[in-house]
Amino acid sequence: MKPNTPRHSGAPRTLTAPPPPGAVPPCPHPRPGRETDLIQINIQARHPAEAEEELGRKYCGWDEGMTHQEIYESSRGCWSLGEQADGEKFAAVVHDKLVRCVIEIDRIDTMPSGKRALVGRPVGPGHPFHDRWYGKPTPSNRGVGSITYIDDTATPA
Repeated sequence: MKPNTPRHSGAPRTLTAPPPPGAVPPCPHPRPGRETDLIQINIQARHPAEAEEELGRKYCGWDEGMTHQEIYESSRGCWSLGEQADGEKFAAVVHDKLVRCVIEIDRIDTMPSGKRALVGRPVGPGHPFHDRWYGKPTPSNRGVGSITYIDDTATPA
């Protein structure tokens, strides 16, 4: 540092107030500039998987009392996901218009059928995406079996 060089500009700093108690912090944006940061997967009630199910699951869908891990396993694939899904880092699993599980996506595998499966893990309380979406209505109320891409800054309904 040169002598007599100020360490800061001297301009007043702007302080932001902390969020009110109970407020959910904004979600981190894994890809700044992208409008979509959340894949919404709308699933059926729990039912037996088809015999030729590519992930080897015995059942698919959601049922009361399932753990986050069970919901992840039963809903992670196989879906017709387009290029828009590539690079997405989070998915919300929805049943009956409520988010039942939030998944952090490590990658998306393509199956022999051409359909795709999420590989990752469910996130729990304390994670910004879980706290923002879990148990809340979703902004898109499309039908069961549909995939929707959501701007993660959207407010749960």
